[in-house]
Amino acid sequence: MIIGFQYKGFEPNDQITAEADEMLEHIQDLAPIGSTVVALLDYDGKNYACSVDVFVRNGSVFASASNDDAIQSIRRAEETIIEKMRKIKETRFFTRKPEVLTNKKQPTFEPVEQTY
Repeated sequence: MIIGFQYKGFEPNDQITAEADEMLEHIQDLAPIGSTVVALLDYDGKNYACSVDVFVRNGSVFASASNDDAIQSIRRAEETIIEKMRKIKETRFFTRKPEVLTNKKQPTFEPVEQTY
């Protein structure tokens, strides 16, 4: 999993960096293997806008939040992306065929008779 957090329009302090790293860890725990996570915290002079993209094999999940406090912006974006990812996982679980969920697979080959 490739993870990246970018900062635009300001230089983050240690508290902001720690909060961003914690957010990425939470997302990493929920994201499927092989996902790419990209996050941006942008400051326009008034507000901080945090956006998060999780690119998975079959698409992507996106969330963003804006606040005058950088940490609140990060936390809101984290809550949103995690909620979206949980809903996707639940939907995929409940729409699968029962055979997939129980791991009862048919043999992939037919037995061959041996002659001696």
